Amino acid sequence: MTVLPGPHELHLWHASLRSAGAQLARLERTLARDERERARRFASPHDRRRFVVARGLLRELLGRYLDRDPASVAFAYGPAGKPRLGGAAGAGALRFNLAHSGAVVLYAFAVGRRVGIDVEEVRPLGDLDVLSRSVFSSRERAQLEAHPPSRRSRAFFDGWVRKEAVLKASGHGLGAGPSAIEVSLARRDGSLLRTVYGEVRTRAGWTLRSVPMGPRYAAAVAVEGPELRIDRRRVGVTTDGLIGRRRVPRRSPPHA
Repeated sequence: MTVLPGPHELHLWHASLRSAGAQLARLERTLARDERERARRFASPHDRRRFVVARGLLRELLGRYLDRDPASVAFAYGPAGKPRLGGAAGAGALRFNLAHSGAVVLYAFAVGRRVGIDVEEVRPLGDLDVLSRSVFSSRERAQLEAHPPSRRSRAFFDGWVRKEAVLKASGHGLGAGPSAIEVSLARRDGSLLRTVYGEVRTRAGWTLRSVPMGPRYAAAVAVEGPELRIDRRRVGVTTDGLIGRRRVPRRSPPHA
């Protein structure tokens, strides 16, 4: 059994979808019927495998936290599709979120706090100007244009994952519109500058931090409430089906 995060702690897990894919058949057996049906709807076999592995690892982790069979974990879903624990476990305080892109998947777990995480593989964007006008405020676009041209795609993704992390944490999802949130696009600054809708109207109730993932990925995590310690861990799937873990040296994102 894995010990739950403390009241001022966030557990952040990092896994390779590629290496865990060797356990695809076993992980798929842990999924609920609706998850298997959702997996079958993916047109791309690659996307289907990524979904199965990401959900299967989530179940493995939740099984460890809850000390139960991963296949018995039940999910419920918010209006925007955000998963949460269902059934009797749903009455507990464990909150979680996941995101995957490229070959990596990230999971965030907290107790008593809503949490959202996002990761994106950084890639060149030929339509960067059009995209930035559709998702960024004028102040954010000014920040983007202040970066040298070679850095603008990266800055775009840094801003995008910060926005999506907050939207996912709140439960609104992208349906609320990325323009409802204004963030810093500085390279290593995860600050939340402004929110303008509903229960996330003020930034004081949220902590937003970048998650260092190297040059290929941009990632951010948002969690309800004041500053907390981030404990980073790596997931490994062994041939006997157990999750192995080792501590990853913590690299704290700088404070806003």
